[in-house]
Amino acid sequence: MENKNWFKLVQIDEVTYAIKEDGHDEETNSYLLLDSSKALLIDTGMGVENIFDTIKHLIKNKMLLVAITHAHWDHIGSNNSFDFIMIHELEASWLTHFPLPLSRVKEELLSTHQPFPKSFNIDNYILPTKKATLLLKGDEIIDLGSRKIKVIHTPGHSPGHLVFYEEARKYLFSGDIIYKGELDCYYPSTEPLLYRDSINKLLSLDVKYIFGGHHDIFIDGSFIKEVSEAFNHLYQNNELHHQEKVFYFKDFSIRL
Repeated sequence: MENKNWFKLVQIDEVTYAIKEDGHDEETNSYLLLDSSKALLIDTGMGVENIFDTIKHLIKNKMLLVAITHAHWDHIGSNNSFDFIMIHELEASWLTHFPLPLSRVKEELLSTHQPFPKSFNIDNYILPTKKATLLLKGDEIIDLGSRKIKVIHTPGHSPGHLVFYEEARKYLFSGDIIYKGELDCYYPSTEPLLYRDSINKLLSLDVKYIFGGHHDIFIDGSFIKEVSEAFNHLYQNNELHHQEKVFYFKDFSIRL
């Protein structure tokens, strides 16, 4: 069966949208934040279809900035379509020289139980090679005009992982560091102890909703505490290290 509408546009409020790729088991989420003259796209999706085609009617004549939470293949897929890309300096090289071979990425992409659009041909799938425009360290403010977005470095899932916090709306765009699902901390480039530190850092934020990089959106801000308690529990029991094991909790799991 053909998946005719690869992207699902979900309105969060009058100027904020989620762009969901529910047609794949990964259920990757990207986000669009609009202001009067600027717009911010957080992540560019899996690259099955061009995310710009889905959001261009909302952007109109605004200056579009792209901020990448982390340079894993399922969050940078449409990078080549954009002019201004921001990413943490530790992962800038991944945008032009991805650390996994294309064949491996294709295997990951095809490992889904759901259909692709008829227009998609795996033989034509490529990894983006667009160089970053601006390198981030964390603690910067992305100024859209009336909307101010704080950049927070949250390593653990990847070395340069970033989350984006809008204090005025109490929104946390959390990428892959926190969401309801399997939190992955088993790759060679992951660091379980840094992951714990990053989650604990987020406890100080006043968060109404968490908007994660996969699966559900509109996650209650109290979920940060649940994930923090889980990581701290594993740490206290000397389990917070790579060990090819999955630990299950109420609404999420942690794969180490």
